[in-house]
Amino acid sequence: MQEFTNYHFDVKPNALYGALDRFAQFFIDPLCKADALEREVMAVDNEFSGKAPSTVPRLQQQSHLMCMAK
Repeated sequence: MQEFTNYHFDVKPNALYGALDRFAQFFIDPLCKADALEREVMAVDNEFSGKAPSTVPRLQQQSHLMCMAK
């Protein structure tokens, strides 16, 4: 399963290169520390695990979607 994230922002044309550089730095050299990142990952995982549907409803939904596609 692939996941994609899209980022959108507005910038004036004459400021594009500087804006792209600042945006790229977020991925090149993030400001968050490794331990803070680990805590955030665990928090998101804990939040998601509480909302994840059980196996049976997921299988029923997949079956429904597959039938609809035919």
